[in-house]
Amino acid sequence: MRVTFDGEDNVGYIYLIDEITPGQSTRQVVADDNHGSAVVLDFDGDGRLLGVELLSARRQLHPDLLGTADRVG
Repeated sequence: MRVTFDGEDNVGYIYLIDEITPGQSTRQVVADDNHGSAVVLDFDGDGRLLGVELLSARRQLHPDLLGTADRVG
């Protein structure tokens, strides 16, 4: 598992596999809490969960996890 964080856009991503290649994620399921936080679940063609995108990551992830996340963006 690997976690990335884009501080400028406040988006985190939790990779459940080493790498997600272009086109590997074929279905996205959005869960929105109606308070400005959303989670997007990425699935492959076989229905396996590849990763989780967190919008408003600072609100949703523990600061310790954000502190160790790979910085992107």
